[in-house]
Amino acid sequence: MVKKIASKGHELAAHSYLHRKVGGITEKEFLEDTSKSIKILEDSTGLKITAFRAPGFSLNERTKWAFGILHELGITEDSSLKSG
Repeated sequence: MVKKIASKGHELAAHSYLHRKVGGITEKEFLEDTSKSIKILEDSTGLKITAFRAPGFSLNERTKWAFGILHELGITEDSSLKSG
């Protein structure tokens, strides 16, 4: 399904592998989970994944450390924050 979506020209974004909210896991777990998700998408499609959205929009003031990890993983776009 992911290959078909990518072949239609749609942007792909990582969401996580185990779908755990960022505030409930450690930095190491976040790194491992997110990198696994990115690798699977990249290996499946041959595309570089540069976008991300955290499960449950769970990036916030307490979990802002995750942005550094996302940057290390090559993520340049994020839609994990909700306003209002």
